[in-house]
Amino acid sequence: MKSVLRTINVVILALGILGIILGICIGLYRNDRMARLQAVNDLGNQPVGENPIGDYLLDTNLHTLLLAAGTLLTLLSVALFLFDLRKTLN
Repeated sequence: MKSVLRTINVVILALGILGIILGICIGLYRNDRMARLQAVNDLGNQPVGENPIGDYLLDTNLHTLLLAAGTLLTLLSVALFLFDLRKTLN
């Protein structure tokens, strides 16, 4: 049972760190794409449907949601680890 809880804790930690990394990467991509669009003064004249994934990333706050979810999962993993450590020491 203890190994199952440790495995779950490691998986939650990995998902949390992955969410943080993806949030940062998508945020950097979004900022770079915005800067390029503003540099060519083509912000309003972008053809619709040319790059649907890029347009989705520009229009949403996916990077913020990924960062928040990653942070919460990482904090949950740390809390579970500390709870398990306290239980082990007692």
